[in-house]
Amino acid sequence: MSRFAFWILMVCAVGLAGCADGSSSGAGTSGNPCVGGGNSPFCHAAIEVVNGMTGEHLVSQASIEIDAGNIPMGLAADITLTVGNPAAQAYAAELVIDSIGLDYEIASPKETAVQAFECYDDYGHKCDDPAVAWHKVVPPGLEDMAKHRVAQEVLHVRYTRFDTMDRVARLHIHVRNDPDIADFQVVFQTKQGKPKLVLSPATVIFGYTGPPTISTRPFKVSNVGDALLIIKCLEFNADSGFSLTGPDGQSHLPGSPLVFDPPLELENGKSIQFEVTFAPKDNAKKQGTILVMSNDPAAPYGAPVTLIAGP
Repeated sequence: MSRFAFWILMVCAVGLAGCADGSSSGAGTSGNPCVGGGNSPFCHAAIEVVNGMTGEHLVSQASIEIDAGNIPMGLAADITLTVGNPAAQAYAAELVIDSIGLDYEIASPKETAVQAFECYDDYGHKCDDPAVAWHKVVPPGLEDMAKHRVAQEVLHVRYTRFDTMDRVARLHIHVRNDPDIADFQVVFQTKQGKPKLVLSPATVIFGYTGPPTISTRPFKVSNVGDALLIIKCLEFNADSGFSLTGPDGQSHLPGSPLVFDPPLELENGKSIQFEVTFAPKDNAKKQGTILVMSNDPAAPYGAPVTLIAGP
């Protein structure tokens, strides 16, 4: 055998040995311990993040829109995410979560003890708390609490509404043993939406009536928009004989606004009812207007309810 052929054989032998002990490059993450035991260049994890509210399987850099307009001021809404590992059992490695955190810049002086965006584990601890110990995630059926292995981890991104400003936050899930991704990211964006006020009916008619007849007619204020409707007051201007009853059950006479402190809040699809009473002193025609003042951008000067009574 020539010296050249000998060296060719030696190089091939070294290459094959490298493949045998997992030191060469190839599919998966080389040398990761399989959950079932042993090492293999093919053992790997695969991160899977699911929106627990919708069931949607997310890809990294996915965006989740939060309908902030329907969250009352000062209250919060949680978006639950689950982290799984759907790798094939025969070649599964542990999905190790090194850290989970949010990139978010405070936008209001009200965000002191609580920020508009925060992340919590399933026990109520903040995700970036050094004391939080994330479990190792393995495919279903391979769970082992003694080895700190679970089929999924659960986290919650909480949005607290302080104002009508839109905000953006970016969630980072830093993992090991997935050969394709080490930093899974999800973007959260708020959408304020717009309220839409609808009156039913918009004209309250009493028809012909005279003393001593007293009649009462209801009207409803509804929110058919996609944001919280805030009713600040009702401006009540009408001839004598009309009175207005609000949610407090008290009767109010024309000439002064019915102010709500705190303002009334209607979520989308909700309604509130008022009543108008007409107690005539004579047989003359009477009329009036109730202006519903709210945050509906289509009715900046109020939405009118017309009152008509008499011949």
